[in-house]
Amino acid sequence: IAAENSREGLRDIPSESSPLIMKSILRASASSQGDREISSNTVETNGSEVHSDGNPWIALKEMFTDSKVNILFVFLPFAYYSHAAKWSDGSIFVLNFLAMVPLASMLGVFTEELAAHTNDVIGGLINATFGNAVELVVAIQALLAEDYRVVQASLIGSVFSNLLLVLGMCFFCGGLKYPEQ
Repeated sequence: IAAENSREGLRDIPSESSPLIMKSILRASASSQGDREISSNTVETNGSEVHSDGNPWIALKEMFTDSKVNILFVFLPFAYYSHAAKWSDGSIFVLNFLAMVPLASMLGVFTEELAAHTNDVIGGLINATFGNAVELVVAIQALLAEDYRVVQASLIGSVFSNLLLVLGMCFFCGGLKYPEQ
């Protein structure tokens, strides 16, 4: 029995040839959450349907309507127009910031989905690479403009953010639950 279970478990491990959303994972997710019955092409989890029939238009629609933060996409044309119309620097910054929030969210979801279909080492490398995509874009643009101080400040800020803020918050939150670690 243990050998059969281990063989069955090996089939559920994602590989390079596995689909992005496996039906067995969707079935397990839906049955564990008590959602509605699964048809051959759809599953409902937490009120949203996930289609596995491979239709790109449905997948594209779901990608933009999946998260509530995607409502900020309405600022994208205004952000572009504010730069073209030479509005004030403050309004250009605010509009571009609001337009980038859903893009960053989608990049995070894409990174997690991509990393889920690889092993731990490659998944960690993908998360580290795409997790710092903003710093990479800022650094490349600043290097092209020969603004080396911006590159230095961006990289130092990223290192301090990851080392001090993230690690410090992990220690702090862990200390709230466990008095000694």
